[in-house]
Amino acid sequence: MLPTSEEFTQYAEALGINNNDTVILYDTLGMFSAPRVWWMFRYFGHDNVFVLNGGLPAWKADGKALDETKMDVLPPYVSEGFKAVERKDMVASLDDVKSIVASGGPTILDARSAGRFSGEVPDPRGVRPGHMPRSVNMAMTAVLDDEGRMLPKDQLERIFDKIELKNGAVTSCGSGVTACIVSLALYEAGYRGNGHQIVYDGSWAEWGSDAGGEVLTGP
Repeated sequence: MLPTSEEFTQYAEALGINNNDTVILYDTLGMFSAPRVWWMFRYFGHDNVFVLNGGLPAWKADGKALDETKMDVLPPYVSEGFKAVERKDMVASLDDVKSIVASGGPTILDARSAGRFSGEVPDPRGVRPGHMPRSVNMAMTAVLDDEGRMLPKDQLERIFDKIELKNGAVTSCGSGVTACIVSLALYEAGYRGNGHQIVYDGSWAEWGSDAGGEVLTGP
């Protein structure tokens, strides 16, 4: 779940990040958690943030230089000041999604696998299997190539052209992390307004619980 703006400010300043800095993110699994951090920076008002396509595996595969210095403790970075300003229209609550399911609105894109979406595969968290009414399965792998890199813009455009997105998009997954891969793909395809960058932070861990909403099974 999202930290508070005060907590995010503290995290950013502890890393020496200022509001005017360019931030580049990557992770060791390719495209997994870095898009979540990208979305969080944007949620807290910092737009000058980018994700290294394919992450560290792609960097290594391309023969780029590596620094193997072991860092058990972060250096004492100094920040000139970071102020987080929340964009609350970029996150959806359980009640927000229930309203969409009941009355329509932004398209819900579910980044989980087809098996988990249909309910054929048990949920690893033990909650109810299946998917939300009105949701569309957009597995995170659909926007990545075989090497785990984000697809080129033209391919992403063709994928999203097949989906009704005129009213915006809400992405969801198991816990709010890989949903941000689809949000990043939307951004790269040109859907850059906050209305297309909404993440259901509780995602299936919340919706699939007993306190969640209606669950459907099947494709």
